[in-house]
Amino acid sequence: MIKVDFLWCGFISLLLLCSSCRSHVGNEEKQAFYLQALHGLENRSFTIEAYEFHIFDGYEARTESSSGSYITMNGSLCKIRIEPKVFPEYPFHFLNIQDEHSEIIREASKKQHDSFIVKVDGGESWLRYHLHIDLYKGSNECFIQVKTAAGELRYSIKGRITAGAD
Repeated sequence: MIKVDFLWCGFISLLLLCSSCRSHVGNEEKQAFYLQALHGLENRSFTIEAYEFHIFDGYEARTESSSGSYITMNGSLCKIRIEPKVFPEYPFHFLNIQDEHSEIIREASKKQHDSFIVKVDGGESWLRYHLHIDLYKGSNECFIQVKTAAGELRYSIKGRITAGAD
């Protein structure tokens, strides 16, 4: 009986060890994605795949999913491309903003995320935006608040950051 209990405990220990190894490898992979994303933000060379938009129209809020929207930065060149289905009522130039003199500022890091602000000037006063980017620690997932230059929240985005710009 003691032999069976000992074998059973050994088997359970082996299973726990294997499962902790798998989660450790997963955490290492997430950490690597996080470090790549952080490096991209710090070096002004990144792409954000925007997969979810939270849009605030007056008193109404709606959520849109997206698979073709992105934000890229390469040096001081920033491009914002939004699928027309996200904002069907807006003209093409609102959905495709490009600024060759954009800036990125790193804010103080918080416990759960690293924060950056990208200042984008789309050429018209109503196309000047500040992208408040929060990169969650331990992953390449991010949350972005898109605000006017005056600080008014226009919409927010959930996305994934990869180093290097397209």
